[in-house]
Amino acid sequence: MGNDLSIYLHIPFCRSKCPYCNFYSLESPVNPKLWDNYKAAVLRQLGTLISRFRLAHRTVTSLYIGGGTPSVVGAELLRSLIEGIDRYLGLDMVEEVTIELNPADVRPNLLRQYRDFGVTRVSLGVQSFNEKKLTLLGRRHNAREALASINICRDVFGDNISIDLIFGLPGEDLSIWKTDLDVALSLKVNHISLYSLSIEEGTPFYQKYRGFENDWTSAQMYVLADRLLSSVGIRWYEISNFSLPGRESYHNLRYWLGGDFIGLGPSAWSYVDGVRFSVRPDLNAFLKFKMEYEKDILPASRRLKEEKVLQLRTRYGIDKECIPDGWVDRIMDFVKMRWIEEIDNKYVLTLQGRLFADEIATNLIY
Repeated sequence: MGNDLSIYLHIPFCRSKCPYCNFYSLESPVNPKLWDNYKAAVLRQLGTLISRFRLAHRTVTSLYIGGGTPSVVGAELLRSLIEGIDRYLGLDMVEEVTIELNPADVRPNLLRQYRDFGVTRVSLGVQSFNEKKLTLLGRRHNAREALASINICRDVFGDNISIDLIFGLPGEDLSIWKTDLDVALSLKVNHISLYSLSIEEGTPFYQKYRGFENDWTSAQMYVLADRLLSSVGIRWYEISNFSLPGRESYHNLRYWLGGDFIGLGPSAWSYVDGVRFSVRPDLNAFLKFKMEYEKDILPASRRLKEEKVLQLRTRYGIDKECIPDGWVDRIMDFVKMRWIEEIDNKYVLTLQGRLFADEIATNLIY
């Protein structure tokens, strides 16, 4: 991936905070004054990173606008920040610009404005087409709005649409999950991201469902999803991401295949030249340019291991000739367990191995 660089832009604002969400965001209306301050802070951070890591010569090939809820920010306000980033670090060679949208915010005019300043792809936080699941998750949209939002996005962005679905909720069974999948497949989207519900400390869900275990049910749901999606040619390319061939998210792949990326905004992570770091998740401090970083400079051996473990999360696997020292016996143990298989001189996770990917990663790194 050489000289390429990706940018993640964090928009830390939401109209309402979902009770399961542990991403850094605040329930806050976005007025022009607040946005001007936020834009200034982001561009100052970007300038610092360009200087610190000598990024001026790098070619930006993807931009991902996430959150929070980016769609709570008016298109013209967001455009002003994107234009600022372009002035600092040219975006003329970008191959993919993705924005996360809440189905409740999708409007044709808003999407056209996003498209006009360079957005090429949308990621819709659908989560479910089941009314009870959506209510439990605290989503602002209902099933009808979820369906309508996909059609509106298709009118503007064609088939460059991805949807997120969550499974493994309290009270959810395989039949409920299968219905969600059937609806998604009927819509003929070419990219679907699937996430098992995680009960995160510090969220309302943690207070309500602490101790809830869904490992076995979630495993069954993942296997069912893999079977149904692959039957229509939508195959996994990373454990949580499935697409038709050639419709993978370029930006997502950069994370998993070891590409350099910078994260702009509070809580956003970066990985550049073997240095991994994030900005403290504190909007007020960020706006005052008090950007404290959590930094981890990886030794070469640890960097190689982590890069290979990330690659192993993808269907492309890792080359047999490129595995780190000391991994051969461990890899062969996983082959015997049928968690890893050899395909075209590469080691690749099996379906069962995907279910135990975290255990495999821990074993290989430590």
